[in-house]
Parts: sequence; structure tokens; C-alpha cells
Amino acid sequence: GSGAILGEMAFASPKPRSASAEAKENTQLLEISYTALEKHAQSDPRFGMTIYRALARQLSQRINQTTHDLATLKEIKLRAD
Repeated sequence: GSGAILGEMAFASPKPRSASAEAKENTQLLEISYTALEKHAQSDPRFGMTIYRALARQLSQRINQTTHDLATLKEIKLRAD
């Protein structure tokens, strides 16, 4: 949806991508390279703190959603057994 963020894992881990995405409608994207973000964060620590705090919040929300989804699947499996 509008304002969605994807690819944020690349800023937290140098590992290869674990997912892909495909737009279902015309989409505008903003690509920010790790190098450019790090350079800006180094030159402006306040910016760096703000962006990495937002990144942590986004990752935390994704972890919480995944945990919830796994718990739901476990519950469904237990009922089926």
C-alpha cells in the first residue's frame, strides 16, 4: 500500500535477499543504497538515529506479526490433530 517499506532487512544484515516483491499496479519507488544511507547517517548523527530507530520499529513490527502468524498456524495444526 501507499507508504509501504520493503527491503529494510538489507540495512540490518548483509545477507542476500530473503524475499521478493511484485507491484500489482503502477508504482513509484525510492531506492536508497546502503552506502548512501550510511554516509548520510555518519555526517548527520541525528538523522542516523532517526532512520535506524524507524528501521528497528519496522523490523520489530514484522517480527511481532510473524510470531502472531506462527502461533495462529500452530493453533490450527493442533486443532487438526
